[in-house]
Amino acid sequence: MEYKQLLPRLGRISLIAAAMLMMVGCGGLPKDYAMSSQTMHQNTQSAAYKINKGDTIEVKFPYTENFNEDVIVRTDGQISTRVAGEFEAADLTTAQLGENIRQRASARLKDPMVVINVKNSALKVYVGGEVGTPGFVGYRDGITALQAVFERGGFRDSAQWDKLIVFRTENNETKRIELGVDAVASASLSPSDVIFVQKSGMAKAGLAVKQIRDLLPVPTGASMAMY
Repeated sequence: MEYKQLLPRLGRISLIAAAMLMMVGCGGLPKDYAMSSQTMHQNTQSAAYKINKGDTIEVKFPYTENFNEDVIVRTDGQISTRVAGEFEAADLTTAQLGENIRQRASARLKDPMVVINVKNSALKVYVGGEVGTPGFVGYRDGITALQAVFERGGFRDSAQWDKLIVFRTENNETKRIELGVDAVASASLSPSDVIFVQKSGMAKAGLAVKQIRDLLPVPTGASMAMY
């Protein structure tokens, strides 16, 4: 994806993340956009990943490894390979691109096998909340919420790891999806998803106690115990 085209997409993710934090501070997240984990799983599994401009593609020939190479999808949507020349790659699935390269490479190689992997996607998802290092994760076909969380340092001790919140924008509408423990490691994400890891009940209680301690006036030299 061309850099100038990527900026608006990243901007939308950042705005969603900021709005999410504001909603948390105002007493909770809206439930109007709740969607079941099963629906999320069905929607995301049905669409194969389409290659984007700016993606880094790994082209592998298992039986002739000297032709293996990494190529970047140019701003015109094309890639250039040593053994098969130039190809249109943007908006194709990895299977479609692999078949196109295989057919062209057959002119030089006998019965070639081609494997295409998206090594680094220009698309991103954002992971925030109670994770090691909140930030962006490169999107890839089939990536799950659990994988994205671990790529950002895993769960903090204060995290509610068995239920995550995913914000997804479709047709200019932002939906809130709750992932239960069964879907955290199985449901695939979509490009531009925002994952929010909430504090656990114990962590929230500890924070409330701290806030009360900070609000109550305590005389110098006095101690206070709260149970």
